[in-house]
Amino acid sequence: AGAHEAWHDEAGQCRICRAPIDSQLVRHGEGAFQITMRGTVCEQCNELVRDHYYWPKGTNEITQTPDFDAQCPARTMEILDDQSFPVSVDRESFARVLRWRPGDGKGLAILGPQGSGKTLAMWGLFRELEREGFSPKLLTAVQLGRILSEAARDIREVSWLYNCRVLMVDDLGKERLTPSVAALLWEVLDKRYGLGRPLVLTTRFTGAEMIQRFGELHLGEDIRRRLNELCSGVHFQLNKSP
Repeated sequence: AGAHEAWHDEAGQCRICRAPIDSQLVRHGEGAFQITMRGTVCEQCNELVRDHYYWPKGTNEITQTPDFDAQCPARTMEILDDQSFPVSVDRESFARVLRWRPGDGKGLAILGPQGSGKTLAMWGLFRELEREGFSPKLLTAVQLGRILSEAARDIREVSWLYNCRVLMVDDLGKERLTPSVAALLWEVLDKRYGLGRPLVLTTRFTGAEMIQRFGELHLGEDIRRRLNELCSGVHFQLNKSP
């Protein structure tokens, strides 16, 4: 601690990279966000100081949904912001999904054909949950399969999949899983069920079709049964109204 304090007290060095600097008073930022401080960082590290002490120009508040902002596809975000839904979207089922919250009993299995709004509804719910502090985690089925495949290969647990407050999986069943990966998926579902942690998923597969996506018949049956115990179904239909 003494060495750390001594380094910070040493004049003429950048506090970040220790490069020699001029210790005269300097200004950081612009307009209302401008601050004046004695030179304690070099010009190259000045950007870090500026980002730390004031919001970027034109920004009124920090985002409440950083994960949504970083992960949501631009077109999906635009539709949600403008409420410019494609005609085929099942608006009633969409609204039902957005009303769901952890603590409402089971999670959700969002079922229906392509174009009916399943994925759109999941992203909308993801944003609402993040705004309310639930810290959801959203993965595509391909991403989940890759994570489980690497975990099965390396013989390691993926505890964050068990423990995250809300796990969301888009397009479950899109890829057929090997028996070892399917077994690890069952373990994730089983542990979430035991912990009482909800799952929200979208899929176009039901019944026997779902069973066939998971390597072996008995694994597929076990996974489907656990999914039924974890989730209540919300069935989307293609809206054919003009």
